[in-house]
Amino acid sequence: EVESELDACAAVAEVSVFGVPDERLGEIPVAVVRAKPGEELSEERLRSFLDGKVAKFKIPERIILADAPLPRLGTGKFDRRALKAQYAH
Repeated sequence: EVESELDACAAVAEVSVFGVPDERLGEIPVAVVRAKPGEELSEERLRSFLDGKVAKFKIPERIILADAPLPRLGTGKFDRRALKAQYAH
């Protein structure tokens, strides 16, 4: 749901939302977002975009802005294992 909403933002080129381990909660949602060329994105802008579209508890704890294309598998789907390994810290 969150991934679909962020993908609907006109400034977003790619987005992947996935869970990473968290000591306190067990797992927290993280969004990795890449802007379309010429667009400026910020964590604040994306949080504002999600406000009212999804429940507050679903908004990712971390929103990471990526400069490079997100890794994909041969099928074209996002490589969530690679994303988790890269952004789990």
